Amino acid sequence: MSGMRRKIMLLGSSITQRSFSLEHSGWGAALQNWYSRTADVLNRGAGGYNSRWLWKYLPQMIGGEKPDMSILFIGNNDSIQEGESQHVPIDEYKRNVVSILQYLYGIKRNMIVLVVSTSQSNQTLRPLHSNHIRTEYAEALHRIVQNYDEIHNLPKYMQYVDLISASSSNRIGTEDLHDGAHLNSTGNHKVYKAIKACINTHYPSFSPDFVQHKGRGQPKPNPLTLLVPLSPTTIIHTSISSSSLTTSASFPELASAPSSLPSSPISSRSSSPSPSPIPFESASFPPHMHDCSEYLEGDDDTGIPTLSLTVPIWHHLV
Repeated sequence: MSGMRRKIMLLGSSITQRSFSLEHSGWGAALQNWYSRTADVLNRGAGGYNSRWLWKYLPQMIGGEKPDMSILFIGNNDSIQEGESQHVPIDEYKRNVVSILQYLYGIKRNMIVLVVSTSQSNQTLRPLHSNHIRTEYAEALHRIVQNYDEIHNLPKYMQYVDLISASSSNRIGTEDLHDGAHLNSTGNHKVYKAIKACINTHYPSFSPDFVQHKGRGQPKPNPLTLLVPLSPTTIIHTSISSSSLTTSASFPELASAPSSLPSSPISSRSSSPSPSPIPFESASFPPHMHDCSEYLEGDDDTGIPTLSLTVPIWHHLV
């Protein structure tokens, strides 16, 4: 993916189709704003769709795209009262969802898929919709996500986004709907928050806030620190941003007696002819390196010395 913009595809019914709406601060538009530098969000929502129709027309909707992430938000129409044209029995709904997931992973086996639960409706304004039935569909969806990777021998590239259970901090209530069925601004914000939190928690390297710093620009600070063991007696504290690690340190051993420093796990490969009390001012490397031996290189254009790091590193929250 280096040098290429990622693609995120939204699949679903009217709540997905309207997610780019500016009138109600759509969650899809918010997602595109968050990813504006790193990914394109493709909206393939279709008003009125249920899982049966989505599965039937999925190949045409996707076309030749191979998204890196898909967000599937389907089930509200399936769970409408039996006898209505949009209704899909729960067993067929489960089969359709599995077929959709199989198709997506047939396109790209390591695609990330976020499966969003059904959400509540205002039963006074929408008497054909039962929140009890919607909860049953959401529970069935959750079970599919929990078991899918084991059944189909896939890594855990799928997560469930809960918008309906009482325990969800982003539960959609009647106050989050502008017409009894579709999201208002607060509802859209809840969906966006839930999706963003899921990405940051389970797929942090896919987050647009995770960008490997190339030695240029000013990375945004992040409340993390890194402890890097340099010698039996020296530990330096370093700050980590969303995109890079920057270290500033002086070494007492080198300042007092450069030759007395034991075989150091950091060796300079810069053009500096002799050691300095401060052998380097700053350096950057991707923050996802931990518990492994890696190397650290500075950018020649910045004048940062080129160093190699061959010791384990780890991070912790402060």
